[in-house]
Amino acid sequence: MGKIRKIKSKLSVFFMIFYGVLTGMIAGLFLYGFKQLAALVLKQTVSIFEYVKVHPWYIPLLFIGLAILAYLVALIIKKEPNAGGGAIARTEGFLRGLITFKWLRTTLATLVSSLLVFFGGLPYGIEGSSVIMGTTISGGVSKLGQADPSLERYILTSGASAGFAVATGSPLAGIVFSLEEMHKKFSFLLLIVSMAGASAAALTIKVMDHIFNTSNVFFPIGKVEPLPLSLMWLTIIIGIIAGLVATGFNKFLEKMNHYIDTKLKKVTQFIRILVNFLLVGIAGLFLVEILGNGHHLLIEAMERKFAWTTLLVLLIVKIILISVSVGSGVTGGLFVPSLVIGGLTGALINELFISLGVDANYTKIIIILAMGAFFGTSIHAPITTIVFMIEATQDPYNVLAMVLVLLVAMVTAHAFKNESNNDTVLERILRKQDKGKTANIYELVGKIQEGAFVVNKPTRDILWPANSLITTIKRENDPKGHRMVKGGDKLLKSLDTIVFQVQSYDLEKTKTEFTALIGNQELISKQLH
Repeated sequence: MGKIRKIKSKLSVFFMIFYGVLTGMIAGLFLYGFKQLAALVLKQTVSIFEYVKVHPWYIPLLFIGLAILAYLVALIIKKEPNAGGGAIARTEGFLRGLITFKWLRTTLATLVSSLLVFFGGLPYGIEGSSVIMGTTISGGVSKLGQADPSLERYILTSGASAGFAVATGSPLAGIVFSLEEMHKKFSFLLLIVSMAGASAAALTIKVMDHIFNTSNVFFPIGKVEPLPLSLMWLTIIIGIIAGLVATGFNKFLEKMNHYIDTKLKKVTQFIRILVNFLLVGIAGLFLVEILGNGHHLLIEAMERKFAWTTLLVLLIVKIILISVSVGSGVTGGLFVPSLVIGGLTGALINELFISLGVDANYTKIIIILAMGAFFGTSIHAPITTIVFMIEATQDPYNVLAMVLVLLVAMVTAHAFKNESNNDTVLERILRKQDKGKTANIYELVGKIQEGAFVVNKPTRDILWPANSLITTIKRENDPKGHRMVKGGDKLLKSLDTIVFQVQSYDLEKTKTEFTALIGNQELISKQLH
């Protein structure tokens, strides 16, 4: 039995790659269908609104339909809370072991609820839903494939990368996204599982695009004029404005959610969702362009199809609708909405620059820089943003400008103590989830067993249970009895004694998670406070 454990431990990397590739292929196929279906649904929604505008006597039927959609979405979220809002933040909770889920139930609920949200014209895109469904599908691969429990969160990581890669057509950004935004750390094991999931999903999508003659280019905008050295100073102005707008937007969402959770806590979620759908319906009748995630607005803004007054109206209405949607808790994420706000802000900045004599040929790059600055600042993920913008725009010639504008934007936001949007949303989800529960802090002591998953791996590579901290590592047969508490590069060995501090709502569950990593045993536990 010991030999089998040793072999499994040595082959764990290959098992991760296998499950990651399998996850990427399955998620790629599933999410390809979801992506095409979502596009058809939104197209139908726009057609309905345009028809009703010409035939206003159908307006009552339109709003009855929106009310029915709101009821169905509220019902789904009530039955499966993990299909609710904050998809990317919720996925982060899955990957960090803070939120549990039932993979099939969550996948199907998110799928149906997302399509209903798109049918209602709400300002969400497929990205958040794709990331969370990629993750839940990977949970199914792990469970049905009877993967070792120690591999589960690594496999989930491959699913998140696959979901991002499919939704955005950016496999490299999908890899970086899981490390920088989801886990907030870089390690060898996380890197290889992210690469396996994202690359397998991207390859699957390429095959499907070839078979069905579809396209997976996120921004089909053609050539982007490089920003010359003589205009590099524009990045300072763009960065400051984008940083201020991102900070204001994040703080507004935080205040609004706090108000909803405190002052409007007696208002049912159905009523909040109903108001959301009806508000979008009213806005859509006056301005059909406002429907959906707004991706088309970015393309049209780069072609300068809007006057500055129209851009301002679109920006204000989008911020209102996105904020209401976030507050209502409907299915979706803030990925594309953040890009849209940044892009419309950039379009307004561009009109100002043109009026001051800047060549209109630089319209695309100015909007792209503002879009990236707002997005990266809003979610605190500058590396993901840079990689994504290069892949999505297929423009490798403006990297320096993107780095500079993000630097300025993030420093500006830091000066105003800007919090990450996803982190704020995750905290809100966890507050609701853990309401009424009592967390205790424990000290756990265990010995790493021969053949355990962690053997010969650096501590930084291990996805330890949530809210845990290694306080001491003591090596077996060390004559001096040294206690080692070093950085993440410390290699763990068989028979090392390891001491943790952990905050837990369920001690037995936490113990099970630890023993899956360091080997089966009875851990010594002591409650600290």
